[in-house]
Amino acid sequence: MDFIKFVAPVVTKPLTVYTVVFLLILWALWSGIWLWQGAAKFRAALDKARRRLEKAPDAVAFASNFEAVRSDLGSMPVIGERWRDYCNSLIVIDRPIPMVGTTARVATWFDLGLVRSDPGRNHK
Repeated sequence: MDFIKFVAPVVTKPLTVYTVVFLLILWALWSGIWLWQGAAKFRAALDKARRRLEKAPDAVAFASNFEAVRSDLGSMPVIGERWRDYCNSLIVIDRPIPMVGTTARVATWFDLGLVRSDPGRNHK
């Protein structure tokens, strides 16, 4: 009870209340900016990967150039690590017609968990 008697007059002062509100507003602004920057990096990485995948006009062209695509996407931030893991599940056939097939659902590797990834991290 002595602690409450000591703290109550301090926390009920207008200066204390305004200071706490001000700090909460600063924290909210900082969090919003941090979220906006992270989302922008995430979206930029996904857009870059999408543009790389769209370079192939069809499945045969994609399969013919798969090793270059594998390398390019594997070195990209955000998706690189998961792309390399995903590639281990693919079946690549070179002849007579190049084809790339999957053994599992793509969503197993590429899901909303990518949002939590560090765009600056890039393991090989």
